[in-house]
Amino acid sequence: MNKLIKLFIAISAVLLLSGSHTLRHIAADTVHQFHDPVIGVTCSAVMIEPEVALTARHCMEMISPVLTLDGIDYPVTEGFGNPALDLAILIIPSAPCPCAVLPTTLIQEGEPVIVIGYPYGVGKVVTYGEFQGWVVIDGILYGMTTAPARPGNSGGGVFNSKGELIGIMTLADPTGYLTFFVSLEPLLKSPVK
Repeated sequence: MNKLIKLFIAISAVLLLSGSHTLRHIAADTVHQFHDPVIGVTCSAVMIEPEVALTARHCMEMISPVLTLDGIDYPVTEGFGNPALDLAILIIPSAPCPCAVLPTTLIQEGEPVIVIGYPYGVGKVVTYGEFQGWVVIDGILYGMTTAPARPGNSGGGVFNSKGELIGIMTLADPTGYLTFFVSLEPLLKSPVK
């Protein structure tokens, strides 16, 4: 019986998120492939305002980084990373929006989440899961979800059921079924200008 309840909850979360077709696509339109065609490294990044994107700090180890939007490569001219949080801001001249919307409230344990990124660089993938709570790994506070992710999802967006950006994907367990993100809570208190 307990398995049936969990299955019902999981199916309900997927229906809730996928039923909001517009919100899913609005969120997905803000996430792009962040890569280096010279060395073949692929990550993801989220546009937060024109010419500005967020990604994971560990994704910045590139020689000639570009952000691909609608088939056009935009060179990344500057990046500012915080290795203590595995979070970085990218400056991409002429890169347009749509841009992610930050939430007005913090996510609560058990709420559904959407993870969007470019696993293995093969294309944009949207996965669904549930926010499991906060965990500390190596002294850093991360949000934990059950939305699957793979290499290349790093730097991608974690969105709530309203399509609002709540974090940037940074880690996954070896199976990829528990994933971890850096919260954007500090940005809620001090928005990027």
